[in-house]
Amino acid sequence: MKIVSIIIMLFLFCGFALSSNEKVMAYKNIYFFESFDSVFTYISGDSSFMMDEYDIKFAKSQSNHLHASMKLAGLYCDVFLGFNESKLTTLTFHTTYLNATDFESVTLARADKFSKIITNKYGKPKHFRKINFLDFGRSKESNGWIWEIDNKKTIRVGVISKDLEYSAYLHIYSTKYYERQGKIEKKKKEALYKNDSKNF
Repeated sequence: MKIVSIIIMLFLFCGFALSSNEKVMAYKNIYFFESFDSVFTYISGDSSFMMDEYDIKFAKSQSNHLHASMKLAGLYCDVFLGFNESKLTTLTFHTTYLNATDFESVTLARADKFSKIITNKYGKPKHFRKINFLDFGRSKESNGWIWEIDNKKTIRVGVISKDLEYSAYLHIYSTKYYERQGKIEKKKKEALYKNDSKNF
């Protein structure tokens, strides 16, 4: 009986190890938690990504961010890749920022194009809400579509504002990384509250 229990525990452990090391695709052949150097090498060799001299110089000066540009759904996009400790955690596509007069006819239509790409791959989003211009009186960002993929990655499509201009975005991030960061932040806050409470 003990041998059976040990075998089961080993099986579960191996399964956990494999799932924790499983590669999760961010975009194309780019995977979450890949090293900065590996992602930079891939982007540099993929003709669909365009990097100017400044992008390359910036990439070689640090290991937290990469910037490139490309076309997605026929739209010119800035592509931002974020790293933590030189490991990829986020990837975001941004369209050109436009003023408020183009909000309904252009910017929202661009966000809708992004949503169709993801819907085609993963089906209907887990969360959906209609983006309204009035959203930006309270926030600089409004998510319209959210997909949660097997607790591995989360995809958000929406609109973001900057200096009274608006851009459609497609944001992909590692769910596990942000869950882990959330737990770390929670512990920091709990420690802060506990420390401050000593003064009362």
